[in-house]
Amino acid sequence: MNLIIYILTTVLILLQAFILFPLSATYFKFRDKKALYACLIICLNIFEVSFIDYINLSQSPELLMGFIQQGALRIIISTVTLGLDLLLLLEIFHIKRPRPYFAFLIPFVLIELVSLPRSDIQMYLWIFYSIRQFYRLFFIGGFFLFYHRTKDAAEKKDLSRYFPYLIVFLVLIFTIFIEDSLTISQISAFYDSDIAIKGRSLSENILWLAFAFAALHWSLPSFRSFFQQETPETAEKKLYLSEFSQQYKLTPREREVLYLIVQNEPTSAISEKLYISQGTLKTHIHNIYSKVEVSTRIELQKAVASFEP
Repeated sequence: MNLIIYILTTVLILLQAFILFPLSATYFKFRDKKALYACLIICLNIFEVSFIDYINLSQSPELLMGFIQQGALRIIISTVTLGLDLLLLLEIFHIKRPRPYFAFLIPFVLIELVSLPRSDIQMYLWIFYSIRQFYRLFFIGGFFLFYHRTKDAAEKKDLSRYFPYLIVFLVLIFTIFIEDSLTISQISAFYDSDIAIKGRSLSENILWLAFAFAALHWSLPSFRSFFQQETPETAEKKLYLSEFSQQYKLTPREREVLYLIVQNEPTSAISEKLYISQGTLKTHIHNIYSKVEVSTRIELQKAVASFEP
């Protein structure tokens, strides 16, 4: 049984590690914080899965010192992961001051500390393993709340593309609730046989795979730009704009937006070509205008045309 679990979790780790490559490449090229947060979330999950898998495979008395020791590590990992989940949500909605929002994590830490797993109290154990799912539901609810308050029709249409992922996540979260409840209700078997709670449910592993593949689906188009060949004219134009961008300290993603603006591409086409939302594109355009000290697209194009390296 332990060997099967070891093989399954190893496959899970390898799949997520593979997905880290296009995500990290997207961040380093475009400095997209969403890619960074997704990378860190997946890295934490890989560490958690690896740690639990190692404990279960080794069956070392020193490592397997009960749920309290494993629980303390889980609190730390869960708190950091939920914090990154929150940052990812705020980045999607372009909220630049996230500090007050982190107060929502304080109840999580307190509840986890109070309900550190105890073999004789099933309710505390269930709360300990389920509170992370409650927070995930809270974040999904927050997404729909922010979506409802968004008045920009184009941005709403772009955000609606997240809905299929959120529906999958909701189904898996409720499946995790059911699976954890059934497992914890049979916890007495832990002492009477070789059956043991392995620390991660099958549904939770599937949830993490769904998150990883959602991140891959989002980052892959940007990652493909690494392998696109450029014509000499395009390369020369980008070199000229690169000097302009260095002068005004534009980020790599802002340079991509600038290039398409100079090509007279409409905002909808820019959003599609760069695989970014309308809201994200507006943020980039606003930042470019501020750095170049212009207020319209025409003024920006004139500034580029009159620039002398």
